[in-house]
Amino acid sequence: MDPSSDSGPSTSSVQDASNEFIQYLLKLCPVVLETEEATLNGVLTSPDNLGKLKRFCTEGKTPVFVIQKVTESSNEDGERNANPALGRVDKIIVDLEVQFLGDKVTTLIFAKKNSDSALNEAGQSSRSIASQLQLINIGEGTPSEIMHNYMHNAFAPFFRDYVTRTGSKRQAKASSSTGNTADKQGGLGVVNQKFAELELSLYNCQQDVQIQEVSLAIHPDVKTASKKSKELGKTLKPEDLGEKASSPQFLNGLQAGVNVWGKDIQRVTKLKRIESMPPNGDKLQVCFHFI
Repeated sequence: MDPSSDSGPSTSSVQDASNEFIQYLLKLCPVVLETEEATLNGVLTSPDNLGKLKRFCTEGKTPVFVIQKVTESSNEDGERNANPALGRVDKIIVDLEVQFLGDKVTTLIFAKKNSDSALNEAGQSSRSIASQLQLINIGEGTPSEIMHNYMHNAFAPFFRDYVTRTGSKRQAKASSSTGNTADKQGGLGVVNQKFAELELSLYNCQQDVQIQEVSLAIHPDVKTASKKSKELGKTLKPEDLGEKASSPQFLNGLQAGVNVWGKDIQRVTKLKRIESMPPNGDKLQVCFHFI
């Protein structure tokens, strides 16, 4: 027996798997990432990225292959796809780990269905690349937005439907069996409940992230008078401002400041996302920093 037969995949098999995976990526990714096939091919076949691609295809402990498009406005070094029509430059990044690079990044994650195996290894040669992978498309946006969208519109409904469709079968088994089928059914119910809790938590986080802070500037003379009153243990009153309390110029200045406060607060309270919140939505937390 050839001793090299157990040392790992042959060079030809590695090359075949890599080429097949590259062809799969070139058919799928340009449309999703809105980039040119030739540009993506140049990125994938660069020495460093080709090494990552081969590792993903041949190593069993490499579960994900990640392609990210970062929209940039500068001309830094790197793999780029210029988009003159939009006045922007797109940088394509390849990695073997999932990472957050910002809100303006499109991420494609190719995860092995069997994370401990290589692609097209022995016993899987008849399976296509697509049948061995799961694709997750993470578009632009904050993590809370993206995860809530997936949970609310895909994962949670998918699991709820699974529980509903298999419920009658579990009940039939429970009626003809003395086992702990009820416990198993309860386990699925707990998972379903956790999905709902996670969905709500992501929604809450989404609201907190998107609400900007409002800083209300205090008139310098009012700040000074307030500080003196606190030092004396008193509550600030209009007469503590002296003659300025009756000065039209001073009062007009205060009114102008209050008008600015109103506009700043309205920018938050009139956000579209807040208007669309349900009546029983979560409390809106706005942090006022008094300067």
